Amino acid sequence: HFHHVQSTAKKRRTTFEQSPNSAMIKCRHRVAEVQIDGLALIKLVKHCRDALPKMVAGSLLGLDQGCILEVTHCFPFLAPSSTEDGDVEEDVDGEEYQMEMMKMLREVNVDNNCVGWYKSIYAGSFCQAPLVETQFSYQDNLCNNCVVLLYDPNEKNTSSLCVKAYQISEEFVASFRSKSNSFVAPSSTLV
Repeated sequence: HFHHVQSTAKKRRTTFEQSPNSAMIKCRHRVAEVQIDGLALIKLVKHCRDALPKMVAGSLLGLDQGCILEVTHCFPFLAPSSTEDGDVEEDVDGEEYQMEMMKMLREVNVDNNCVGWYKSIYAGSFCQAPLVETQFSYQDNLCNNCVVLLYDPNEKNTSSLCVKAYQISEEFVASFRSKSNSFVAPSSTLV
């Protein structure tokens, strides 16, 4: 239900392009290009690599310019802390943390519009229910142009940096929203 695109890190901004026959959601233009600021890309890569072997995620901030999504900043989501006996403490409200972080960034003139999220992946495997549900939530509740950027910190290709941008198709959103269990042809759900 996804179509991935690869990046090239030649300039200050990295560009991700999607196929030109992308579907429309809510009569708005779908994202055809994702531009990410170099510093935001470095923060994303550093967070994912430093957290190994754990898989981590974070928020993408920037501007939705119609067919172009500009990512100008990112910050990590809080990871649940563990106690000495292995139990996970859930004393930190992730949503509250994100809102507070965005408020502080606004105060120092950083773009604070949430345009999506990022996630580290392992060996290219990512299409799992939690990722799809989270992306659906972003596109359905926040902004229909939200994307998820996926990065595999274990990939050892030194000649280029591979970050993939994804969106869920309009057909999948409609099917998921109606809780329909009918088959949707994969070619019609790719974005």
